[in-house]
Amino acid sequence: MNTVGEGPRVLIIGSGPIGQLLATSIGSRARVALGVRESTGLFDVRTTRVKAAARGRQPLNVRRVELWPVSGVDADDWDIVVSTVPVTEPEVTDLLRAAGPDVVLAAVSQVPSEVEALREVAGDRRWAVITPEVMARTCGSVTRWWQPGAARFTVAEPLGGEIAQTLFGGERWAARGSVSSSLLSAAAAMPIVAALQAADFDFGNSRRALRSGAAAADEAGRAVAAAAGVDEPRSVNPVIMGVMLRALRVLAPFDVAEYFREHFGSHTRQTMTMLDDWIALARAHDLPAEALVTLRTDLSHATAMSSQRTNSAES
Repeated sequence: MNTVGEGPRVLIIGSGPIGQLLATSIGSRARVALGVRESTGLFDVRTTRVKAAARGRQPLNVRRVELWPVSGVDADDWDIVVSTVPVTEPEVTDLLRAAGPDVVLAAVSQVPSEVEALREVAGDRRWAVITPEVMARTCGSVTRWWQPGAARFTVAEPLGGEIAQTLFGGERWAARGSVSSSLLSAAAAMPIVAALQAADFDFGNSRRALRSGAAAADEAGRAVAAAAGVDEPRSVNPVIMGVMLRALRVLAPFDVAEYFREHFGSHTRQTMTMLDDWIALARAHDLPAEALVTLRTDLSHATAMSSQRTNSAES
């Protein structure tokens, strides 16, 4: 186990599944801490990779990290600060703004307004957007994660530099990309997820959701491309998305519908922010947004109905 090394000092804001996976993925020589709400002291982060064809027990990665309350930490004590929670949260914004010129700021986000907020807060500092390419969930004291492709994380560094190298060394699963490609990737996938969520992730009757989600994804992609000044992405084909969804359900080593309900159900506010951002970008560039507006309405209605059912069950 690693407590304090001779490498970079890395503060990760947030202790959810992705924050914990980051903690055990960063090079072993680094000093790593989790920025949390109140706790202090030391904490053993435990993660394990789950493979579809795995047999027997998987290796457990354990890393001892420090715990620091976000409200009381000094950003200048760290070389890199990575936020896995929205950088628009006041405490996070204040922490990042207070960082010195040599502190690297990074965020795990594909939300356009959050990425723009990071860009504004960073100013002349080096900054990066980190995109997880995994599905992760914490069960008890262990975070289990599945990596369907070659990359575990993709790092985009608009001002150049070696942030990916500093964090992850020469690991082949640490890919490099651009901010625009990260935002376009979310624009292609998240409207599909939002449409499926509005239908309660009923994969057996997903055709309508896939069609409405694909129409919204086309609008989101065009809006993001226009804002970034890059080529418009290809249209999202609902039939191909359906095939990919079926393949995911076959390959994933867990119940995909259950994971989606748990993960995206707890991130509905972030999904709604994405939809709002895409609608705003589309309107700012005189592009269609009707499918996005309809999807936002459907998701808002479905969320309200779900909350009503939960409240009725508890009363």
